[in-house]
Amino acid sequence: MMSGISGPEAARARITVESHLALSATINWHLAARKIDLGALLRVILGPARVSDRAPLLETLSYLRCATGSADARAVRGRLALPAHRSHARAHHA
Repeated sequence: MMSGISGPEAARARITVESHLALSATINWHLAARKIDLGALLRVILGPARVSDRAPLLETLSYLRCATGSADARAVRGRLALPAHRSHARAHHA
C-alpha cells in the first residue's frame, strides 16, 4: 500500500481491457479539453482511492500539462506528424 492512500479502496483493483480502455478514453477526453480541470482529472485517475494530500498530485498534473503543451499545440503536432508517418509507412512497404 502506498503512503497517504488508505481504506479498502486502496487495494489494487483488477484491471480489465474494458476498464483500461474506458479509463484511457476518459483521461484523453479530459486532456483534449481547451481548459483542463485538474481536480476532475485527478478524481478520474484516483478513482475510489483516498489521498491525504492532493496538492502534490495536482502540482504534478499542472507541471505535466505545461511540459506537454496545450491541446491546440498537441493537435497541430498531431496533424503535422501524420502525413510524414503515413508516407514513411508507404515507402517502407513499397
